[in-house]
Amino acid sequence: MKTKLSALILSIALGISPLMAVPAQASMGDCTVEGSSAVCTGDDQQAVHGNTSITDLILENAPIKGDVLKSMTALNRLAYNGPIDVDLREFLNAPALAQLEITFDTKPVRVLAGTEFKLQTFRGFDGEPFSLEIGDYFTNDGWTDPPVKQVGFNTFVAPRATHIRFLDGYYGGQHKADGRSLQYNIHVGEQYVVSAYEELSWLGTGKLQASYTPFGEASILNPSATTVPVGTWVTAAGSKTSTGFAMKTNCTWSRGSTVVQKSKSGDSGGCAYKLSKADSGKKLTVKATHHEYWGETEYWQSTTETFSRIFTVQDPILLKLGRIDSAQVGKKLTAKFSNAPSGVKLKYQWLRAGERIKGATKSTYTPTTADLGKRLAYSVTGSKSGMYPVVHTSYDTSRVTKGKYTVTKAPRISGKTVYGQTLKVNPGTRSTKPGKFRYQWLRDGKTIKNATKTTYKLGLSDTGRNISVRVTASGPGFATQTSTTAKTKKVAKAKFTVKKGASVSGKMKVGSKLTVKPGSWSPKPEKYKYRWYRSGAPISKATKSTYKVTSRDLGKVVYVKVTGSKKGYASKTSTSSVK
Repeated sequence: MKTKLSALILSIALGISPLMAVPAQASMGDCTVEGSSAVCTGDDQQAVHGNTSITDLILENAPIKGDVLKSMTALNRLAYNGPIDVDLREFLNAPALAQLEITFDTKPVRVLAGTEFKLQTFRGFDGEPFSLEIGDYFTNDGWTDPPVKQVGFNTFVAPRATHIRFLDGYYGGQHKADGRSLQYNIHVGEQYVVSAYEELSWLGTGKLQASYTPFGEASILNPSATTVPVGTWVTAAGSKTSTGFAMKTNCTWSRGSTVVQKSKSGDSGGCAYKLSKADSGKKLTVKATHHEYWGETEYWQSTTETFSRIFTVQDPILLKLGRIDSAQVGKKLTAKFSNAPSGVKLKYQWLRAGERIKGATKSTYTPTTADLGKRLAYSVTGSKSGMYPVVHTSYDTSRVTKGKYTVTKAPRISGKTVYGQTLKVNPGTRSTKPGKFRYQWLRDGKTIKNATKTTYKLGLSDTGRNISVRVTASGPGFATQTSTTAKTKKVAKAKFTVKKGASVSGKMKVGSKLTVKPGSWSPKPEKYKYRWYRSGAPISKATKSTYKVTSRDLGKVVYVKVTGSKKGYASKTSTSSVK
């Protein structure tokens, strides 16, 4: 039922008639295929990997896998429903993709009234962070124009205590690059920004609450903190419980006996005060009068509360972090920053998908297999006496890809290239030590059957040929890498060693028989050939191991040449002594 419902959602999202649904289903892993449509709900996407008939795909809280999309050459329309942690460039791996529908599931954001906050972002087709926009919102006073103020890239300030409800965001357009045209629509789910001032003011414990957000990422300090940075926002945390009626608050802030700010809940900044160095060590007091309304103008009741506190206000240590766009397993990353004041000590922490990586506390980090497919970032914290430490966190990298082996020393063959000898291959070295090596010996560039070890004994088929080895390095988290050794010189035939030469026995007398012994050879030849000579000239038909002396031999010198032969060996000749 879930698959058919998903298919119906996909049909509606991509403008396909539900009547086109194909009833036949095939499920494998986390994907279900129906005709030319498919739905994936998890990491195991083998059912669609390499499928060249699927034209429509929905990813329902499933990861975006570039290699899978790249293999789906017919994929024309895709619908994604999942977290906002997305890089739109990953969708471009699908070569035929023409229509893209995205629905982001966004998480609620809580901030303190009067402080900065950021809405969630994702990376656009150009790789840059994509900023969401502020739409209408709902407060206790009804629907109004947004009172939030934009103060930086995707950074806003909620000026007063209110329940802010941001409606769905919608973005549409056409991406044109590299000869392709991709129509895309992006829907951003509801985001709720609930002012912590509303909660703390009516449900607090009678103290001043401090919050410091140098980069717009809400970071509520401990209410009991006494040392804070310049720029910290302070709000009243009172003891009154809200009855649910509309509330408006007027606040008067004093430094010692001097009034430094008057404001009401409708003002920019609301009933919040931003600390400066002038407030350090001074008694800071806020007088907050809460008016509860019945209707728009009639007071229901009013309450006045006064709170005081002394802060030590320090200049924050602000750094400008560099950006790391890409990362791959085995390739070292380096944290970069600027604007560090002199004398500042720095602490580093590398992050994987927002979580701390155990032991990764240096300025450099080399991604491991645990990082594959994840996004990395780093944080830097500066410390110096008299200054306030601030944790700075970089933008995320793109998802970590497989590492690449770089050959630092080429593989090579050792040994004599002679028949019967054994050659050995050294795989060489790589920038990162591979998990294992595979070997394939080659004869004139062609595969030698069953020759897959580090050694190879030269055979008859190798004589006169060049030998080489293809070495493949592989390991977890790395793409396989193949290198081929240089070719050897042509394999030579082996040589005989004659330990004792040929010798002739018998009398040099007409009619007597001479016999030759071939001597001692290493290795022993498979066969011998004989040729008798008379004073340097070969004797006709005298090609056996024996010879009968004739009258023609009188006064002449007679001897024999013995030639040994064996497969894989060069022929060798031994000449006997004379008779």
